[in-house]
Amino acid sequence: MDTTTNRVAASRDGVLGVLHEVLAEQAQVARAEAVLAAARRRLEASEAKLGRLMPVEPALAELLTANGVTPRAPRGPRDPRDRDRPDTTMRARILEVMAASPAEVFTPARLTPLVDARSRDSVRNTLLVLARGRKVEKLGPGQYRAKRTSLHLAA
Repeated sequence: MDTTTNRVAASRDGVLGVLHEVLAEQAQVARAEAVLAAARRRLEASEAKLGRLMPVEPALAELLTANGVTPRAPRGPRDPRDRDRPDTTMRARILEVMAASPAEVFTPARLTPLVDARSRDSVRNTLLVLARGRKVEKLGPGQYRAKRTSLHLAA
């Protein structure tokens, strides 16, 4: 009976070890996806800016397409404060980055470049709104973490 108990304990430890590896890999993939999404938003904003600055002639469109840039028809400017911004809200970008690393504690200074924000103060104010709305956890002065979801493992 003692060897059976040892095998069950070893099996449980093995499962927990593999589960830990899987969760660590998932977190790493989620962080990479958040970085990729931010890079795509920056690329789209740059392409849109290019489209507004320069009308696309057929020959130029062909050159751009050959180099992997999708020419877009010029659009009128949006709100002047948003001229070079992605189409997602600051709240959505913050939640996306924080969800990619749910265990990480973020500060406004750390989040500012990750969410393509112009000022740390706007990120701080947005974090305060998200904390009041219980979308993120406020851990202390200037420290925030993604809202945790409970995970119950059967014993």
